[in-house]
Amino acid sequence: MIKRGQLVLKFIIILIISVVLVLFFPAIGEIYGKREIYKKTIAAREIALLIDTLYAYPFDATVYYEKDLTGLAVEFSEQNVMVYDARLKNFDPAPAKYHFSVTGATTIKVKIENPKAIKFEKLKNKLIISKYENIKEY
Repeated sequence: MIKRGQLVLKFIIILIISVVLVLFFPAIGEIYGKREIYKKTIAAREIALLIDTLYAYPFDATVYYEKDLTGLAVEFSEQNVMVYDARLKNFDPAPAKYHFSVTGATTIKVKIENPKAIKFEKLKNKLIISKYENIKEY
């Protein structure tokens, strides 16, 4: 038997879920319509694969990721790279996240906003990630 208090609680939960869906649905549709999700997904995948490649490379190396990510933020945490809209901060309804492997007890925690290029520098099995602005125009 369902009591009156349970019916009200169920209605409130359904109402909250409906409001969240109604608010996020147009935002996600706009992101897919502008094709921003593809740019974020491709950038996250390429950066994660670049990090994997640098860790597999036995020598010191410096690599520049020269894809213009203006308007986006790139966050490295634990073993993930996440690319999301810099204006929305952590409230981006469709961020792109990709996993990469690290060696040993290495942890990476870097956040870069509006990068024109990202510099990856591997020195003695330690990876240094930084924003790089001095891109040469060809």
